[in-house]
Amino acid sequence: MVNFLGQRTRVEFNGHDVSHVTGVSLGSMNKVFDTFQTLKDPFDHDIEITEEASGSFDMVADINPTKGGSQKFREMMQMVSGFVDLADGDGTALANLDDDDSIIFSDEDWTEPDNQGDYTGSRFLTHYKRIASADTQIAFDHNNDTAWIRFKAQGANIDSLALAFTSSGGSGGNAATMKVDVYDELSFGNVSMGETAALASGGSTTTLEDSGILNYADNSFIGATIKLLSGSNAGLTRKITDSATSNDSVTFAAVPVAVASGDQYMIYGVPSSVATGSFVETSFTIPYNDFNGANKWRLLSSSDLGTTWTAGDELTVGKHYWLRVYRVSTTGNEPRIRVTTDESEISSGEYHGRSESTDPYTDTTVTANYEAVHYIKFNTQEGLKVVVYDYTDQAETSGLKYTFNKVKLESVTPSFANRQATRASVSWKCNDWAFDEI
Repeated sequence: MVNFLGQRTRVEFNGHDVSHVTGVSLGSMNKVFDTFQTLKDPFDHDIEITEEASGSFDMVADINPTKGGSQKFREMMQMVSGFVDLADGDGTALANLDDDDSIIFSDEDWTEPDNQGDYTGSRFLTHYKRIASADTQIAFDHNNDTAWIRFKAQGANIDSLALAFTSSGGSGGNAATMKVDVYDELSFGNVSMGETAALASGGSTTTLEDSGILNYADNSFIGATIKLLSGSNAGLTRKITDSATSNDSVTFAAVPVAVASGDQYMIYGVPSSVATGSFVETSFTIPYNDFNGANKWRLLSSSDLGTTWTAGDELTVGKHYWLRVYRVSTTGNEPRIRVTTDESEISSGEYHGRSESTDPYTDTTVTANYEAVHYIKFNTQEGLKVVVYDYTDQAETSGLKYTFNKVKLESVTPSFANRQATRASVSWKCNDWAFDEI
């Protein structure tokens, strides 16, 4: 295959958007013929036919500490330099009620052929926002106060989960009861996930209508992002500030030209009302004696979460989901989840709040694009995955999507032995791949 890509290229490495890509190369994707001789008959040449694909990408990390770039780089490169995890501040395993954290690495070097095998064994990947990054907290002071936390799946299931809390009020012995579960994201026309772009039926400079499609309850899309994929406004994104079922429309800040019938668009970035798979709600408490006036991790282990979280193929790698965290009753102290409000510190997920309702579409006035302090440890059986989006236009509306599954790493340059590198060239091979039109 010719090493030529379109006007705009995007790479995902096991669900991570690879920022600052400087080059992508797709090698052969065809049959490989390997001849060999038997010992009994040196003149008997047999042929083994296999299928193989290869490729590589180069990237430079954003190491600006005020933009979360260094953490994002470490998270992504954990796939090649071993399992990156959060630990207590002293380097021991992260535990319930820890009040700080540090980054640790496993001893496995996944660039060594002896460690790779067929890459279908169990391994762990993490997604986190460290506790020291929080600058405020959001109170659960009413029954059913809810926080929605967005995350991108890096494995088929969740092995463990931690959130950072403090508390106020109450007295010794009191404990607030909370629950957590997982919900799908509400999206339309998400071409980055292989969906077909949605088509507007009309609109204006501040609205888009899609009759019969955007007929969700009022306020359903508030806080979501809309991206216009074709027409005079192609490539523009806006935050949705209102949505109404009366005319199947969403409202946003003005774009230069009125939205026309047939304009392509996509919407993403808000929770749906559909629970994910068979996840069962998990209950936990925030005890007064442990959290009053202190910022600590509330860790839920695999045994706390149960088999509906830790077993089965419930999540799709690379897809966004939402944790729903809510207070069951107002008995006990007032729990407060720790968040960062500085947009420059938000590197991955978002936080949406709802007062006195577990419904994602109620009380939209308290929606906020913050990021909750969180730690999610994924378990995957399918190994590494590389997805290359080769767009033929700047608006990312058409092109080809290449998916490489169960990837074996050929090389990683430079070496990550010192854990300090901020540049990388990653090359791979696999025998399980596909490509589809966008």
